Amino acid sequence: YEGRVFGGIGTAHGEQARWAEAIQFFKSALHIAREVGDKDEEALQLNNLAYAFVMAHEAGMSIPNEGNLLGQAVLRYRQALHLAYETNSRENIVSTTVDLARLLLRSARHRSVAELLIDSALSHDPTDRDLRKLKEKIMSDRISAPHEETPVDGSARDYAANAYALLNG
Repeated sequence: YEGRVFGGIGTAHGEQARWAEAIQFFKSALHIAREVGDKDEEALQLNNLAYAFVMAHEAGMSIPNEGNLLGQAVLRYRQALHLAYETNSRENIVSTTVDLARLLLRSARHRSVAELLIDSALSHDPTDRDLRKLKEKIMSDRISAPHEETPVDGSARDYAANAYALLNG
């Protein structure tokens, strides 16, 4: 349970908006989850890390050795999404996709990537209200604020798997 304890301490630091400390505890919890092969705990800590990176960015923090905090958040959500696909968890696929798509949609050029992820998640739960709202937002934004978008190749699973491979590299 050592990893879960570290995750809990990370959550406590997060509740106090001490994001740098939270991130370090979530990283420790992630390391332990990977070491013992606990995929559910690994996915949880990846999501916790992603959220902490977003919140640190929102707080205007700069965390040494972390670089672009939103880039780190996207990477961690992608890795968590890979685990959701691996475990075929409809709930985790949908919730992680919603979080990741919301983050990607902060930049108009990432609309096509967000749409790819949303379309894939909708195939797992076509009635999810958050996914449908995000899909409508993309369509509406394309009309009201056209912008060059990053071309997309491959599938949502590939997008997630490519990020997860970085954990092993």
